[in-house]
Amino acid sequence: MWYPIRDFTLSEAKLFLRKDFAKVVKRTKYLYVETKPRENIGYGFFEPILLCLCWCDFLGALYTGDGRGVRDGGIGNKKRSEVFINEVLTAVNSNYGNVSDDLIKVYRNGTVHAYAPAGVFDIRVSDANQHLKINRGVLTISIEHLLDDMMKAIEYFAKILHRDSKSLNKGSLAAFNKGRRELELK
Repeated sequence: MWYPIRDFTLSEAKLFLRKDFAKVVKRTKYLYVETKPRENIGYGFFEPILLCLCWCDFLGALYTGDGRGVRDGGIGNKKRSEVFINEVLTAVNSNYGNVSDDLIKVYRNGTVHAYAPAGVFDIRVSDANQHLKINRGVLTISIEHLLDDMMKAIEYFAKILHRDSKSLNKGSLAAFNKGRRELELK
């Protein structure tokens, strides 16, 4: 399905999230968590975090209905990411609300702009006990659990997505289609 030329219907938008987009997250988990890499390559720590935070920007545009940059009069990609993290990811794991500033500052800004976290970091392949915990000022991210939370957030977004075709309220089909159109114009 991926992208029809016209606006999505509600069922198409939900299907896009639950099937098409979810496959990207599942493939990422398979490649970075479930498959042991060759020794000469090693585990990729930054890539899955970079992907997740880029997805927060993309999904944030669909959720808020704003796919424009700040220079173009929109809220911009950092704010879209923050809104998605604080409202959608936090709905599936409340710990995101406590660490969203660090997640944006250290992991999003660093990995997106410099391909490395901006400051001290602690990335683990799989550690449920330490995921989203701050120890001595350092936020720990478990790649497996970040990807699991992204899957839950996608499902949550699909569940709350509603057919409000006239208002641009967050989570409405009108916002979804407007955000998508604005992202395509770039």
